[in-house]
Amino acid sequence: MTLLFAASEIGSWHALAPVAHSCVQSGMTVLLSQRGAAETATVGIGAALLPCGETPAQIDAFLLQHNVQAVVFSSNVSDPQPLSIARRASQKGLPTLHVLDYWNGYAQRLRLDGLPQFQPDIYAVPDKLAQTAALGEGIAGKTLRVTGQPAFADTFTAVAPNDQDKRAQKKAAGCDPDLPLMLFVSEPVTQDQGSDPTSPGYRGYTERDVIRLILSILRPLAGRLQLAALPHPREDGTMLCAQLEQGKGALATCLIRLARGRDALALADGVAGMASTLLYEAWLHGLPVASIQPGLQVSSLATLRQRQGVLFLDQHEGLQTALTAWSEGLGCGPRPRVRPEAALHSRAVDSLRDIICGLLNNNQLSQGKHS
Repeated sequence: MTLLFAASEIGSWHALAPVAHSCVQSGMTVLLSQRGAAETATVGIGAALLPCGETPAQIDAFLLQHNVQAVVFSSNVSDPQPLSIARRASQKGLPTLHVLDYWNGYAQRLRLDGLPQFQPDIYAVPDKLAQTAALGEGIAGKTLRVTGQPAFADTFTAVAPNDQDKRAQKKAAGCDPDLPLMLFVSEPVTQDQGSDPTSPGYRGYTERDVIRLILSILRPLAGRLQLAALPHPREDGTMLCAQLEQGKGALATCLIRLARGRDALALADGVAGMASTLLYEAWLHGLPVASIQPGLQVSSLATLRQRQGVLFLDQHEGLQTALTAWSEGLGCGPRPRVRPEAALHSRAVDSLRDIICGLLNNNQLSQGKHS
């Protein structure tokens, strides 16, 4: 049984990688599309990393040459190639499974190549909230499965287990071990959705607006709080670093880069950002979370509003007062406790592997009937 896993963006590969690894361990032959963040996100899986081609003819030839029997893919925000692979596989009668990595763009991900909306055999979503939203965007109910998100299955080792370890990790990252730390999780908003209303998909703000706002609020708290900024894997960090230097005043700040963003949660007393997946992971850990999206115009980026305890700020009015109060409380509350929603994600890898086995078995039965 040969499976092809196809993705490009880092979030998609993080969702697929643990499932691919589980399939390898179960004795299946697994191929990985050599695309985007694949090389860094799939280390240690034990599967071949191969280019799948660009044109329909090249993709068809790849599927035939390697006797691919099913495609597991995760389409995201910019690269249409994983979706193109799934389309070609489906046209050849191969089963396809789409794994959603985050709560947005449910239907748009299946139109990323500019063609009519694709319908995979199975569309796996992280929870019932995502299921409801996907139905609302026209995803066929018969394809939807609530599986949890496999990238979150092992997140719970990321938060330092005690205060001594947290202090040590802050020091190792170049931060003050004794000051409460706000972690700012950046995103390439300008790159992905533009910087003004003339851009399609404009959010209503940019990452520069948000970090500028955070710095203005934290400057008066210098000596009581520090700020660590985590660039997105697709950001080089230069602009973010320049903004920190320009706007920090006496506030202690640092730019941190880690092999995986979730490792930064071990440093944090609170996590602020926009709509990053890492904010949800922080929420799962029980860390204080603030989603700052002033002037938000894209409703699908508001899902964190529905998570209990998240400070969700999408209006300019009252934002400064609310964020100041939230910031002043960091480091003062009880130790974080993992939320019960984590249980669903802990089963996600097994759930998806079982779905894959079911697709393969059904396809073999179907081929047998027509042979």
